[in-house]
Amino acid sequence: MLRRLCFYTKSHETYYRTTHNPHTTYSSITRRRYPGTEPSAMASPAMQQLATTVSHTPNVRFRLAHTGNKLILQFAVNEKTVRATESCGGRVWEDSCCEMFISFNGQDYYNLECNARGAFLIKYGPDRTQRRLPPNNVFDIILTQSSLGSDTFNEMPAPAEWQLSLVIPVEAFFCDDIHSLSGTQAHINFYKCGDRLSTMHFISWAPVTSPKPDFHRPQDFGLIHFDE
Repeated sequence: MLRRLCFYTKSHETYYRTTHNPHTTYSSITRRRYPGTEPSAMASPAMQQLATTVSHTPNVRFRLAHTGNKLILQFAVNEKTVRATESCGGRVWEDSCCEMFISFNGQDYYNLECNARGAFLIKYGPDRTQRRLPPNNVFDIILTQSSLGSDTFNEMPAPAEWQLSLVIPVEAFFCDDIHSLSGTQAHINFYKCGDRLSTMHFISWAPVTSPKPDFHRPQDFGLIHFDE
């Protein structure tokens, strides 16, 4: 049975809620503006490109439920172009990529990143540089499905909307001994990016407070409660 989840910002105002209905409405991921992203402040060509393309804001929504021993996550994306060239374990963030970062201890966190064909990576650690790779079996137990299929493709005009679904068993959180999500809590954020799209973008659900785009900030994650 699907169970309800409650999301909170740091002010503990209710930010997003799902219900027992698996067809619950989506929550939106909205663009966050970063001070210092004007051209004069950019330190690299990649960041310079962000400044010139930040006017494009993909419409990205997500919904999340759990069954106790699995997370069920779905994204719905409307963007100008879409790309999926990478395979599992590759540089999927350079494609049209939807991401969930989650921490069960408030410090170390998993980054689960999945491109528009369902290829993903997952790592664990305390920050951007200290990341631990998963056992090989984790790539077999996380299930993904994209409305665009599973084949690779180069950048092309995107359809009106494409969807990405993931089923994530608790065993995928390979550095935590989790038997059930029911009654627990975690810190979490959701992202959409496309580092090598012609319209590069970085957007988040919970606000990111760094002066430049940085998703690896567990201190900026929102709080999630898993109902029993």
